[in-house]
Amino acid sequence: MRGNHFFILTLILCLFSVVSAIGQGSVCEDIEPFCAGSERLTFPNSNFTNTTQQTGEFGPDYACLDEQPYPSWFYLQVEDEGDLQFRISQYANEDLSGAPLDVDFVIWGPFEKGDDFCTAASLSSENIVDCSYLPDAVETMTITGASANAVYVVVITNFEENPGFISLQQISGDGSTDCSILGEGLGEDISVCGEEEYSGWYDR
Repeated sequence: MRGNHFFILTLILCLFSVVSAIGQGSVCEDIEPFCAGSERLTFPNSNFTNTTQQTGEFGPDYACLDEQPYPSWFYLQVEDEGDLQFRISQYANEDLSGAPLDVDFVIWGPFEKGDDFCTAASLSSENIVDCSYLPDAVETMTITGASANAVYVVVITNFEENPGFISLQQISGDGSTDCSILGEGLGEDISVCGEEEYSGWYDR
């Protein structure tokens, strides 16, 4: 019988500096963990082929995002304190080739692990850290002065509503994210380049 948490931990030899993840939360209650170091985390965007959630749910303050088509919800946890800057890209193909697709984001925090991230009080204007609604396929997301173990919530939207892939990569800053949280709440396998491979399931 499957338990609530069951993970098979195996070491892998990483041949590429790309991390692939399948599946993403299109509503906050299905929020997924992520980390992003010098490797690139790549995952399918939310679109009409994989979700019926066409716009952002009611409650959060989406800051600069006048529209929130096909949102994907994530959270990250800080490992080493400091500044963190990420590149967010969205293209038609997983290798970031093909048509560029307009990508937008907003990030809230900091929170403590165990907090209820999905309340209107948590996702309020007072907790907005960064936001961009530019008509670009590549955006820069910045967290300044993050404390160790702090948690941040990110929503990334698919303005053009077309199927494609979103990638996240830390490009600068002396802070870092904690990849051990990738064992939490996974519905599919996630491989972490240079780390371990977590295979398993999680009963929500």
